[in-house]
Amino acid sequence: MFGDFYKTGDRVQLGGIKGAVMDIGVLRTTIMETGQWVDGDLYNGRIVLIANSFVFKEPVFNCSGDFPFLWDEIKIPIQYNSNYDKVKDILESIEKEIAGDLTEKSRKNWTTLQNKYRL
Repeated sequence: MFGDFYKTGDRVQLGGIKGAVMDIGVLRTTIMETGQWVDGDLYNGRIVLIANSFVFKEPVFNCSGDFPFLWDEIKIPIQYNSNYDKVKDILESIEKEIAGDLTEKSRKNWTTLQNKYRL
């Protein structure tokens, strides 16, 4: 509560549970869980109460903290002897349409993070 490990709305992993912080109380943190039997980072419908003492027992992973970007990998199978230049052009156009200026935003956040932690 006072350690500034996370705040309401952050995506965290706390006590082995991943999800979005809904509320931070004096004794417990309430999380809307993600994952488990649901693919990706989608909510699974469970609301989990976790004792705040877990911040002293286990690592706290905050995916929304000082650097709110996560690197991820998407594997796309491409058939042997495909037109690789065409595939590259298609994927780059999709990236520009979907991601837009996220690269520049993440670069600015990374610079701020480097300055804060002297990286």
